[in-house]
Amino acid sequence: MNLVTFFIGMEMKNVLLLSVGTVNFVFALLIYFTDRHKEKNIFFSLLAVSVSLWVFSMAIFYYSTSLVLVSIISKCLYLSAASFPFFLFFLVESIDGSVSLLPLRKKILAILIYIWIVVLINIPDFIISPPDSISVKEFIFGPGYIFYGLYILIYFFACFYLLLEKYYRAESPIVKKQILFLFTGTFSASLICVMTDLVLPYFGWWNLYWFGPVTSVIMTIFVGYSTIRHNLFNIKSVAVESVTFVLWVAMLMRLFLSGSIMDLVVNSILFALVVGGGLILINTVHREIDQSESLRKIAEELEVANEHLREMDKKKSEFVSIASHQLRTPVTVIIGYSSMLLEGTYGQVSVKTSEVVTKVYESGRRLAAIIDDFLTISHIEQGKMSYKFETVEMRKMIGTLLDEFLVPIQDKKLFLHFTTDNYDTYNITADVGKIRQVFSNLLDNAIKYTATGGIEVRLMKDTDTGKTLITITDTGMGLSQDTISNLFQKFSRAKEVQKVYTDGSGIGLYIAQEIVKAHHGRIWIESEGEGKGSKFLVELMSEE
Repeated sequence: MNLVTFFIGMEMKNVLLLSVGTVNFVFALLIYFTDRHKEKNIFFSLLAVSVSLWVFSMAIFYYSTSLVLVSIISKCLYLSAASFPFFLFFLVESIDGSVSLLPLRKKILAILIYIWIVVLINIPDFIISPPDSISVKEFIFGPGYIFYGLYILIYFFACFYLLLEKYYRAESPIVKKQILFLFTGTFSASLICVMTDLVLPYFGWWNLYWFGPVTSVIMTIFVGYSTIRHNLFNIKSVAVESVTFVLWVAMLMRLFLSGSIMDLVVNSILFALVVGGGLILINTVHREIDQSESLRKIAEELEVANEHLREMDKKKSEFVSIASHQLRTPVTVIIGYSSMLLEGTYGQVSVKTSEVVTKVYESGRRLAAIIDDFLTISHIEQGKMSYKFETVEMRKMIGTLLDEFLVPIQDKKLFLHFTTDNYDTYNITADVGKIRQVFSNLLDNAIKYTATGGIEVRLMKDTDTGKTLITITDTGMGLSQDTISNLFQKFSRAKEVQKVYTDGSGIGLYIAQEIVKAHHGRIWIESEGEGKGSKFLVELMSEE
């Protein structure tokens, strides 16, 4: 009987069992030779071997026609199944070796319990009795089966408990992913195996008894991937070395089977080339592994560092929010009382005192504006920025806003022009307070950095694209292209601007950009260069 005929004659479940057993055994060898000195690799190999023996035992159990062989294989079936959760338990403990959750005495206890269950399995008819008929391959459960079942369930429960503990204690995101893979694979496979091979047979349902071992391949793949997640190049090395060795053996056999002197010479040359090329290939792969390992470690360190930075950034935003709220109250009090002093609420003040109080009042207002900006940034970064959208008529809103800036414009003797297209309304859907803050910031900047000339505000609507465009053009300092590219970043200010106005925080334009983005709009700057003025453009969707 050849191999093909042998497989064709077998039932599909036996073919599946043999295939799964082979996969488990190959995984065991592959992981072990990847790095035989690592504890987790050793335990995974033992786990895969025990599962492989379980699967092969199941295949022999179903295929065998000898009661003697069935009786012998029955013990092997339950011994290998008992080894499955035992080695899984120690594999879980060895994952992320820096985090050990079990003291030595508990590990010794786990080993003693395993030895105890092995002894119980070998007591005739205590846990199971082998089938007494080849036609009906069903076990008879003894009084100790309940201990066997509890042993399996307790070990699986302990494995999943340890995995969850390690997941929550692990600091590295990479280790967390490894543990998550391990948990997914072991939990799904274990749940199926417990149901099909432990619970259902106890109630007399044997139809799916073979299915549990087949599903063990799910666990093997998930656990294997988790175990070798950062050693894939080592497996590449094993594969290259194995293939190279096979080629060497094949060429050596060809050399010994040479039929003539010419064949011997040719085969000798080919053998030397294959050996030399194989050595070069292996050496190249080893160098690649070393480089990749170094890069992997750097990537892991960077990922951990980035995670810490994200956490620190979150805490920073929370701190800024709390600090800003705490500062706002005393600043509001300072502004309020200084305003009342200037208005004469507490009696007339001298001219000199009035000048000092005015400086306090103006400084308080500037500080309040900065605090509001920091609070706004904090809300943006924490995703807590709330918007109340409603219909806003832009011509009316901009007109009102320009009236508020008439005093500083007149003080600097600047011109102000406001023009619109010939449309009746310029309605958009927006948060009126937030969108007003955007244009207030842009107008304030235009006034600050324009010494002579003036400002032109233009409102336009494009009915074809459904967009409203607002431009604010000044004759001020202008901007270079390098400055424009960085101007919407946090705390970014043009060098020329810092010389003219030193009190700016460099966050106004960043806030304006985030608000416009939240309105599904666009904001940008145009300038022909330094000293040639600037144009700020804001594009928003018109209301239908």
